[in-house]
Amino acid sequence: MSRFDIRMVQAEVPPPRLLLYGDPGVGKTTFAASGVDPIIIATESGAQGVDVYRLPNEGVCNDWGELIECVDVLINGEHDRRTVAVDTVNQAVTLCEEYVCKRDFGGVWNPTRGQEGFNSYGKGNFAVAQEIKKLLNRLDKLQNQGVMVILCAHTGQHKVANALGSDYTAFGADVPKQSWAVLSSWADQIAHATSVVRTVSREGEKTKAISGGSERWMIFEPEPGRIVKSRAGYEMPPKVLFDYSSYSAALKTDVVGELIGRAVELYQQVGSDDQKIVADKLGLPKKKSFSAEAFSGLGKQKLDSLVNWLMSKRIEEN
Repeated sequence: MSRFDIRMVQAEVPPPRLLLYGDPGVGKTTFAASGVDPIIIATESGAQGVDVYRLPNEGVCNDWGELIECVDVLINGEHDRRTVAVDTVNQAVTLCEEYVCKRDFGGVWNPTRGQEGFNSYGKGNFAVAQEIKKLLNRLDKLQNQGVMVILCAHTGQHKVANALGSDYTAFGADVPKQSWAVLSSWADQIAHATSVVRTVSREGEKTKAISGGSERWMIFEPEPGRIVKSRAGYEMPPKVLFDYSSYSAALKTDVVGELIGRAVELYQQVGSDDQKIVADKLGLPKKKSFSAEAFSGLGKQKLDSLVNWLMSKRIEEN
């Protein structure tokens, strides 16, 4: 059998690569330490108050070389760890910046006449992004060994170019845009860990936050103002409670299957004109009902849109 024979190939879904960002103290380190057989590669001191396997086992990574060495120890050594977390990727990028500045610019950060520096026309940040790619390639080797990879990050903001309207600012990891582009493309899942904020608004006054609430959530549903995602094979509900057991249960849920079932149910409840619209979109003859197979190739995003559209039509008809 040739590799180039045309045939069905079954999906292979290794453990996820999760980029988790949130404000300091929201619980990112605790979440990572609650994973299956975890070990934390510490670049900050957040894990020192948690009983968990750590690298280095004393202190934190002091430079980029130590961080790379920690990852290589896990790639090449014998161990039983099934979850590896870098805590935090913000500080990892800072260590990389210091390494690149010394290596490429002789330790000069700001350019002077006749001398380039790290901040010369963004050259330093582009070089850092290339080193981050090399780190991620190493982490991919761990994923291929059956290890889940978590990158913990503090929240920052990024300008998002919008081809269909005005540009806007959105939450993401607090790293330079060049490194963010690499990290966000690499991750199978990006989640925003956040607390519920209650607000109060009185006439003539600005809206004020009155408490942070006790519930903490992982947000996976993309929206303007928040950069998150869950790639095919790693689909998640719009949000889950921010603890590892809730995350793990949601990861095992057949989100796409549930959406397909909902689409089949709603299709039978709308009028014939709306059924025809759906059938035309799918390239199928109009029927009073469809099997789940008719919707199976749509993917989570299109299924979300279809279910929301069918729900709105059902409400209109009622």
